[in-house]
Amino acid sequence: MYKTIEANYKNVSIVTELAQMSALDFIVNETPKQGLIQNYYTRKPFAAGEIFVGSILNCLMIQSFYSPLLIELLD
Repeated sequence: MYKTIEANYKNVSIVTELAQMSALDFIVNETPKQGLIQNYYTRKPFAAGEIFVGSILNCLMIQSFYSPLLIELLD
């Protein structure tokens, strides 16, 4: 669904939560450079804010308790 929406509707912003890291290969069209291991955080959709991982959301919630300005930074 991600690839279909992305291909047909360029002006739509998509936000997807990854339940499994292996699902990223179905979303990203990039082929990793030979000999280079790419993690999810180095991929374009993650850097653009289109994909998030549940564990990061938990981490951000905890960190925002100790650093309230983090919420303003993310906003």
